[in-house]
Amino acid sequence: MCAMVATGDEQTDRNRVVQVELYGEPLGESFRRISETLGLTQARLASVIGLSAPMLSQLMSGRRAKIGHPMVVQRVQALHELAEDVVVGRVTPEVLRARLDEIQQSTGAAFTGGSLAGGSLAGGSLVGGSSAGASSATGAPTAGGADKIANPGGPPVGPTGLEPRTAVHTMQSMLRAVAGADELLAAVRTLQPTHPELAEFLRIYGAGRTSEAVQHYERIRSEL
Repeated sequence: MCAMVATGDEQTDRNRVVQVELYGEPLGESFRRISETLGLTQARLASVIGLSAPMLSQLMSGRRAKIGHPMVVQRVQALHELAEDVVVGRVTPEVLRARLDEIQQSTGAAFTGGSLAGGSLAGGSLVGGSSAGASSATGAPTAGGADKIANPGGPPVGPTGLEPRTAVHTMQSMLRAVAGADELLAAVRTLQPTHPELAEFLRIYGAGRTSEAVQHYERIRSEL
């Protein structure tokens, strides 16, 4: 007997299930909400988060399941927070434009021009892609050398060379790429009796708010 082969619709449905497990909802819904709240076209959204327009379209339609680079996940998280600020009226149009530029330029990386496009996704990372350790058009290192970024005249940086919010987003992205919020909280409950500090770390960076994580990061950094 011939093995059953998933149709395109079935594979798309499976990919959306994976997206819900990884990101809390299908990426199409997430990206559309961000675009509508922030007034971004799909092309502008792709530019800000550092994806090619075709890859963004594939993620939104469910033809691809996972975002292939933690730096992109970090930027999407930052856009979610910015959208929340817009909804409650904490952001003026001028501040919105500045924040969008800041997110796009975060860590000096701009994964555009096809550096992510065309790479296959497996386990949340690029397979056979060229982005790790590469340089952007501005000469700044991307993911593979993110901890070596210089920041002259910019915000204070941590021991890794990253600005606190960038470092926090990176840790959040890594944790949430390997486990969902429910799994992380289950790990927290397991670790709490014997390793409370590690449990607190997982809770804050895996399921807590970014503002709480930044405060925790800055406190720990000051003690080093």
